[in-house]
Amino acid sequence: MALPVVFGEVFKEGEDILLSVAVRLDGAPSISINCNVTVEDPSSKIIIFFQQTINNATTQRHEFLLDGSNTSSNLGEYCYEYSCSNTNNNVNKTVEFCLDVTPNGAVLSTAESVLYIFLAIFNAVAAVLFLFYGVTIPYSDDRNKEGTITRLIPFKYLKLLSIWIGYGSLLWLSSIITLIVNNFVSIESARTLMTNLNSALYIFGYIISVVILSILIIQVYWDMFVPIFRRFFMKVTKKRSATI
Repeated sequence: MALPVVFGEVFKEGEDILLSVAVRLDGAPSISINCNVTVEDPSSKIIIFFQQTINNATTQRHEFLLDGSNTSSNLGEYCYEYSCSNTNNNVNKTVEFCLDVTPNGAVLSTAESVLYIFLAIFNAVAAVLFLFYGVTIPYSDDRNKEGTITRLIPFKYLKLLSIWIGYGSLLWLSSIITLIVNNFVSIESARTLMTNLNSALYIFGYIISVVILSILIIQVYWDMFVPIFRRFFMKVTKKRSATI
């Protein structure tokens, strides 16, 4: 009697899982074979003990439907044993299978893992650098003793843009971590905490964007257009004074 050994199947938490095994006796299906299944959760707790399977005549496979309620509270690797026997032919064999249960029914491939690690490191470095320069760059112009601006310093615009880009990189980093936690971490409290933190960062990000854009618009208007208006009104005033 031959039982295929299959590892690496992945299922979504909470969904029903059909445990299906093709059992053969001398290379062919046999209705005289009876099978029972035992299932252990990731903590090695037995959740299904030696339950009889159904011999599906259509698919010629022994099947057992694992209810989704058994996988909704515990993520990780589930292992189950098929014990099949045929007393007439003195056959008795047990084979173990394993499957993974994740929040989204998927696992990261090697390429995806490398990509996520690269994006996380890149955004972490970008967030630190841009926020550091955004905080340390002075936001001021050169002024004389009377407080009059003598020279405009363009670095103040770079300060605002650095804070904006740095916080954007922080949001990307938060989104990547949230994606990984929600899809591949089995601790529900950790997933909830990361989701709430990410949502709060995004809400705060909208506020920061509005504030920075408003400051940029006001600053550009004050640095570029106000001096033009001043010179214009000064010329008009001088002309009026000359005619009088």
